[in-house]
Amino acid sequence: MVSCLDACYNELTICSGWYEMTVYSFTVVIEPDEQGFHACVPALPGCHTFANTVDEARTNILKALELHLQSMLEDGEPVPVEREPVFITRLSMPVAVL
Repeated sequence: MVSCLDACYNELTICSGWYEMTVYSFTVVIEPDEQGFHACVPALPGCHTFANTVDEARTNILKALELHLQSMLEDGEPVPVEREPVFITRLSMPVAVL
């Protein structure tokens, strides 16, 4: 089971009160692992988390994404922008066993 969702970070500038905010959009992949679920943002190497449930993984990856982006911006690093949606599928490949 692989879950793919778009995090709420689009490249859009929003004025909210005194703050100007930029919203980015990233693909998030959530997949089962040996002890629960692993969530990652493929466009941001190092941005990942683990959880016991899919819901916890969603919550955790949003927080990890927020912290990762804050760190990048504070360090003056450019934030990558995903231009096209990512397509994830499962493929089967028959392989002959000799």
